[in-house]
Amino acid sequence: MKRFLLAGVVIAAAAAATYVVLEQLERRRYEARVAATRVSELHDEPILSAAGRPIGVRLSFAVSVPESGNFPVAPELHGADGLYLGVLQHSLDGRADVRDYEAGRTHRLSADLHPPILMRTRDGTRCLSPYHPTLPAAAGPVPLRIVIYETPYAGRTGRAYNLPQLYRNLLAEDLPPCKAGL
Repeated sequence: MKRFLLAGVVIAAAAAATYVVLEQLERRRYEARVAATRVSELHDEPILSAAGRPIGVRLSFAVSVPESGNFPVAPELHGADGLYLGVLQHSLDGRADVRDYEAGRTHRLSADLHPPILMRTRDGTRCLSPYHPTLPAAAGPVPLRIVIYETPYAGRTGRAYNLPQLYRNLLAEDLPPCKAGL
């Protein structure tokens, strides 16, 4: 009986140790892939509403990855006071909402970034979240901090943007409120 108990403990310990080793190897592989991903040729431009008000930023850039796969490479733009712009839609090599990358190839990614209060329903209709952050008094335009997830890239936009005003402009668009469950 003691042998079976001891064998069970050894097997359980070996399984746990194997899991830890494999998890560490996977983490190192992931970190190496992210570190080897290259971003270049960044361009930013304001996205204007039908009324001509800036309501977001289009960020385009080149990206190359060291291995092929489906990766969630996604930019965000950050300002002061916790305000930011997130991706509402993107295209990779001209194809909407795909994330399939080929190793060694330079891909073109374009992302439309908006305040996260702007959302899309399943049919693509734009709506506004009923939850809005408190907006600070409008400050002057400043370059926004760029973070591109799944890459080591960090930098600033080439143009200056007034982030609180982008939120205000979007709220002034008179878009319908989003329904619960979106």
